[in-house]
Amino acid sequence: MSPLSSPIYYGYEASPIVNKLETVLLLKNIPARRVDVALIPPRPELSTLLSIPYRRIPLLALGRDVYVDTFLITAALERHFPAPRHPTIFPARRGKGGSGDVGLQKAFGRFYGDKNLFVFAFWLLPWTRVPRAVQEDRKKFMGPDVDFEALAQQQSVTHSTLASNLVLIEEQLADGRTWFLDTDTPGYADVCLHFALAWMRSFRATRPVFAPAQYPFTVAWLNNLDALLKQKRAAAPHALTKISGADAARAIFAAPFLDPPMGAPAVEPLEAARLALKAGARVSVRPDDTGKEVETVGTLVALSREEVVLETEAHAAPGGAGPAALRVHFPRPGYVVMAVGAAQPEARTVKLISQLQAVGETGVQRFRADESSHQGDTATATARPSSSV
Repeated sequence: MSPLSSPIYYGYEASPIVNKLETVLLLKNIPARRVDVALIPPRPELSTLLSIPYRRIPLLALGRDVYVDTFLITAALERHFPAPRHPTIFPARRGKGGSGDVGLQKAFGRFYGDKNLFVFAFWLLPWTRVPRAVQEDRKKFMGPDVDFEALAQQQSVTHSTLASNLVLIEEQLADGRTWFLDTDTPGYADVCLHFALAWMRSFRATRPVFAPAQYPFTVAWLNNLDALLKQKRAAAPHALTKISGADAARAIFAAPFLDPPMGAPAVEPLEAARLALKAGARVSVRPDDTGKEVETVGTLVALSREEVVLETEAHAAPGGAGPAALRVHFPRPGYVVMAVGAAQPEARTVKLISQLQAVGETGVQRFRADESSHQGDTATATARPSSSV
């Protein structure tokens, strides 16, 4: 089987980020197979069978290349499954032609859909009814100072903030367009709004915020995309199927690498110089916001302004073969890459990131520090989770 005939992805049923990826797969008419993993680590399907410690979900494999983060996964699917056979996820505006606002859609999805709207969904979850084991895992993921009872008490404030954001979306859709950027088919901007809003609308306490009388165009847009996805699932019931972790590992290790790693020169000299790295160096990659306690280590095989690729060694390939390498691809935005053994820049780098993104991505620990140092401040502080857990 060709490595591009049926990608393999890893996730769990309740994950809105997995739903986001599945929406992309359905809209692009890409058949794929899912390995079900646990809601919380350990996830031996990844950590043991593939020797990938990365803890955020989903991941997607194309042959022996494994892609991390839906931001990069979407770009890889668009590159390897091009139109016209597979509809573009970056359609042009109606009557305009052109590139389909690719950069705009990527930036909008990353910094508004993932980093803003999804935050509200995270805080609006009924955390006090979530199993203790999941709460403790998310504290490790977000930071030990997360107070789930305090989040529950702030629910009405979060509803108000969500309502303010729905006004913006309603304004964009108010001219009667079917899709967010006035395209003939839904695009990546629609996907990045839909996954967060549809998930929030499924919460019983939050559902009334989505009042059709207040947001008629937004509700109609949500319903339209829900209906389209339901139609696509019904028309191709075997497009998204399941595969066991063991069978997935055998298929991945039996497949070739995609060549070249990124469809471009392997290591860009300027970026390598900026990061004090070189091809073949042992490097680590970790998120810069949440889940950063787990790093992925490997040999640097590709580096650009958009992507970094490590070659890792598995303990042993399935079937009794010796150790086999995988390539793990990370997006550059949102991730820190550095040489193994180099002085950790985390305190300096993460502090700078927090300052630059104070409005949109303030960390939980900073939130707690601000609370204790500004007792008289009546403004509401909000902490920002990552786009996947």
